[in-house]
Amino acid sequence: MAFVYVSNQDANSVSVIDTKTHAIIGNVEVASFPFTIAISPDGQFAYVQTFDTVTVLNTKNHSVIATIDIPVLAVIPNSVPPSIVFTPNGTFAYVLSASVQNVDVDISVIDTKTHQVVATVKVGIRSSSLAITPDGQFVYVINGVDGTVSIIDTKTHQVISTVMVGWLPTQIAFTPCGAFAFALNIDSDTITVIDTKTHNVISTMIVGSSPRSVAFIPSGEVAYVTAINLATNEDRVIVIDAKKHQVIGIVAVGNNPFNIAITPNGQFAYVVNNGSIQFPDGSVTVIDTKTHTVIAKIVVGRNPLNIAMTKDGQFAYVTNSGSEGANPDNTVSVIDTKSHQVVATVMTGREPFAVAITP
Repeated sequence: MAFVYVSNQDANSVSVIDTKTHAIIGNVEVASFPFTIAISPDGQFAYVQTFDTVTVLNTKNHSVIATIDIPVLAVIPNSVPPSIVFTPNGTFAYVLSASVQNVDVDISVIDTKTHQVVATVKVGIRSSSLAITPDGQFVYVINGVDGTVSIIDTKTHQVISTVMVGWLPTQIAFTPCGAFAFALNIDSDTITVIDTKTHNVISTMIVGSSPRSVAFIPSGEVAYVTAINLATNEDRVIVIDAKKHQVIGIVAVGNNPFNIAITPNGQFAYVVNNGSIQFPDGSVTVIDTKTHTVIAKIVVGRNPLNIAMTKDGQFAYVTNSGSEGANPDNTVSVIDTKSHQVVATVMTGREPFAVAITP
């Protein structure tokens, strides 16, 4: 049985949803301001990062089994970019942490057997996200102020290379085969492509808009990137040939596209449109990945932020924070990916943010 974990930032709790009934089966109290949730590869643990801790939940009984103190994170991710990744074998978790804003960031390395920090790795300034190669050999860390990517060897927990990318990089992701890393640079309107064998930049794509999040279809042939053109206020998804590193299409979507997820079968891209005070939206745009065209627009709650798919791809769960208004929405919309319709709306704690699903 799969469970959905939702962090409630203003309630200092995590809501647990049963994927069969789409009902809340528990609310777990955690430390202040929970944001990122990551599920261990074996599905046994949910790691919840708060302002200055990592809370470890047992996914069998949804209880807290450990609280790990880490330095205060200086930059709180506001959507897609994760701040926790696991090695594929589940032995270690790598967690972004820092003591003061705009100083060097540490990566805390946690042993998942003991749930203790066993190493710290110094990276760059104002780091905001990290990703691990599919084979688990390297962790790539985005350093926003530096405009660099720090590369950590997971055998030694040491930085082995620092790569210059664009201005204000905010997210990094790997192609499914692990051959390339895509670094999204908001202020330079570019995507830097890094060869993971040599750790060298091999291409820089000019996308003409501020790229924010990226998702690849399972074959790795195509990437979809949410982007905003601040000059024209145009919101779009940029379609990229991930092998040739070329833009092959642009799809207009809703206001302020924050997040994107691909169904496991690769047929559809789901784009979360966060909206704003001036241009409220609260929708999910569905793109057919064969034609790169919009086939549906699904109305969800106010100011949706993050999205996660069940392993079988039957349902998508979207957190609705409603944070642009006086009263947060406090819901999760459940979307049936066959009909592209909302089939349930789940009340959670105040300001639901991150969402993660057990295998």
